[in-house]
Amino acid sequence: MKLAIVGGGISGLSAGYFLSDIFDEIFIFESESEIGGKIKTLKFKNHLLELGPDSISSNFQVEKFIFELNLGNEIIFPNNSKINVLYNNRILTFEPEIVSLNPIFMLKSKDISIKSKINLLFEPFKKHFENDESLEKFITRRFGEEIFLKIGQPILANIYNADGKELSVLSAFENLKIIEKNHKSFFKFALLSKNKKKHLFFSMKSGLSRIVMKLEKEVVSKNVKILKGVRVLKISKINGKLRVITNLGYCEFDKVVLAIPSFNCYDILKDFGDICELFLKTKWTSTITSYLITKEHLKLDLGNGFLVSPLENLNITGCTIYSNKWPQKVSDEFTILRFFLKYKPFKEDEIKDIIISEMDKVFNIKLRNFEIINYRWENSFPQYPINHKENVKIIREFFKNEHIYFIGSSYDGIGISSCINQAFKLRNEIL
Repeated sequence: MKLAIVGGGISGLSAGYFLSDIFDEIFIFESESEIGGKIKTLKFKNHLLELGPDSISSNFQVEKFIFELNLGNEIIFPNNSKINVLYNNRILTFEPEIVSLNPIFMLKSKDISIKSKINLLFEPFKKHFENDESLEKFITRRFGEEIFLKIGQPILANIYNADGKELSVLSAFENLKIIEKNHKSFFKFALLSKNKKKHLFFSMKSGLSRIVMKLEKEVVSKNVKILKGVRVLKISKINGKLRVITNLGYCEFDKVVLAIPSFNCYDILKDFGDICELFLKTKWTSTITSYLITKEHLKLDLGNGFLVSPLENLNITGCTIYSNKWPQKVSDEFTILRFFLKYKPFKEDEIKDIIISEMDKVFNIKLRNFEIINYRWENSFPQYPINHKENVKIIREFFKNEHIYFIGSSYDGIGISSCINQAFKLRNEIL
């Protein structure tokens, strides 16, 4: 059998790796001149700067995968740090466990009001809601509005660069709905969860692009052919075969895996009818990420950085103190900050001026002698709408009959771990 994989990002490469032994021929089509998708490590002087994601969520399957690639000795962990949120012009500080909406840590926090803490005591008696809902409705229903404003939007929704009022909780944070359904109360779940993982995330000492380079070498050794700079324009069904038309011609395949953004799938699969309208249900957002590199000592006692509540009138949405979080990737004596900004048509000098102005305004820090590297991360965050899972199910069931499959951040989670796990599960689906 002959397989085409469209997209040479982490999803497509992982699919090539996991499926290499069940197909006679596999071709990976990548429209860009380089593979890796959103994973991009920049070597700047003696620093390793991640332009896309800077870490991978820990889970058994992904860690096993990393060791299979003989990259176990590359794994590094971030310095543990509390989570800081700029809210109402002051810094709120939370324990890392707050990400899982652990109410015990909410009760302990000095930055949650007495009124909200009293409301939290009624959480075990809140009814379970079966259907999908927005992140805002879920958190407000179970914990109250203050918890959404201080934790839900700036911490959780920020992962997706999303508006929590629109983001599907079932698609973006399915584990929260599972906890509610199975345990009825987040207090009960917190008390039962005694074995806390030491590290939730990890990275690569030589940069995340090391995974891409190693994967490329592995799949090529398994006779997978990677075609760089070849753009897939259209896929249609001809005499029982899938014809993949590219900018260089066409080939026919038995099965096709699409590991590209959903809006690209719409253009490529138009011949299959109105079902393709579902690909457009998911909107995408972009961001600007800027590295500020200096030898100056900055008086920022903020651990690994801070996130910004949308209630603040700022262009900066968050900042990672990269040299604190990943000292293994930064030369000694340097302070490196990674800023995330709202995506607007700023000129390069405007970005620099915005960072200087807003850091002075909020923290009274005068940034003077530094170098800056800007990267525009376009269409990088899918905004899962309410009932996104149902839309994905309809798409997958329809196209499975056509021997076309879908993986990647458009469907079941945006992180590197999610993409690798989807590729791993695809093996059983195709078999």
